[in-house]
Amino acid sequence: MIITIAASAVFSGCSAKIDVSSDTGGATDAVSNEVTSADTSSDSGTDKLAESIEVTPYVYEDTTGCSYLVLVMKNTSDTDFTLKINVQFKNSNGKVVENLNDDVNAFSSGTEVAKQFSCDREYATYEYNFETSQTDYNIPINQNLKHTESINGNTVTITAENTGDIAAEFVDYTILFFKGDTLVRCDDGYISDNAIKPGETAVKEEDCSQEFDNVKVYLNGIGEFKV
Repeated sequence: MIITIAASAVFSGCSAKIDVSSDTGGATDAVSNEVTSADTSSDSGTDKLAESIEVTPYVYEDTTGCSYLVLVMKNTSDTDFTLKINVQFKNSNGKVVENLNDDVNAFSSGTEVAKQFSCDREYATYEYNFETSQTDYNIPINQNLKHTESINGNTVTITAENTGDIAAEFVDYTILFFKGDTLVRCDDGYISDNAIKPGETAVKEEDCSQEFDNVKVYLNGIGEFKV
């Protein structure tokens, strides 16, 4: 089952985006990044797991003027599940000009993740679609990943610790740089080339050329699978 959220925007090439408003009642100011929640509706039946996802969307521009959409998602259910995300950017005629996909292989109950999507073509609206399914061989471990951040000038040091009892593999991070409440940049990548074993830490540094005064970091990975 799929949950669809639609939003309108103003975007011309890599020029400024004026504002974003949800067709379902929520609204996002693309300049201040102030967000109100949007209602969700299912295309077929009710996907309770998809409906349990709380979404905070952000829109920002990089130094070249190109625009990005960042979705911060929280699993408020008491169930771990696999999440597929589809984002479509559309022009003023409703034609899809960019179709992007991502996933969270093991979305742990009570945890948050963030994903970034970009479109370098002219678009007027975007929508994001959620589809959930039961986790199979992917072991949820996001609840075991704890992190701290320290800011030194324009450099942020992220320290991730695996507090669980199984190794955490393919641990990626998404870091949001804010000036006050406004998102000015987002970066992502793998925090380590290797699995983070129980009780161990991994460290990653990220630089930001934009002026910022606070950050938010989200980690995502899966547990080491043993036959």
